[in-house]
Amino acid sequence: MKRLVLVGVLALWYGSIAAQETRWEKQREINELYKNKAVVERFDQSVIKSKAEKQRKQAAIEARRFQILSYLDTVSISEGARRKLRIDLDKNPFSSRFQKFMIRYKKEVLTIPDKVGIASKN
Repeated sequence: MKRLVLVGVLALWYGSIAAQETRWEKQREINELYKNKAVVERFDQSVIKSKAEKQRKQAAIEARRFQILSYLDTVSISEGARRKLRIDLDKNPFSSRFQKFMIRYKKEVLTIPDKVGIASKN
């Protein structure tokens, strides 16, 4: 009876080891497939944007940045404040100083005609 139990335990132990090895082999294959891709690509392909979409978004960001910079040049504020706002726009557009500026002058910034329309279409 003891031998039968021992054989059963050894069979279960061997089976669990064999199952783990096949699981690790499958995981290695999956890792090789997605080696040079983002982690999110494994789960949801709809999240990944095409190169053209990324370029359009970047062009829109640059156009908006140019619009804010052109308004910064025309607004009547001190030169030091203008310099600090430009630094904030480049390094941290979510700083409290820049956010206060945008809240105060949002209407004026939005009404500036888009001077980069032709450049952003290229």
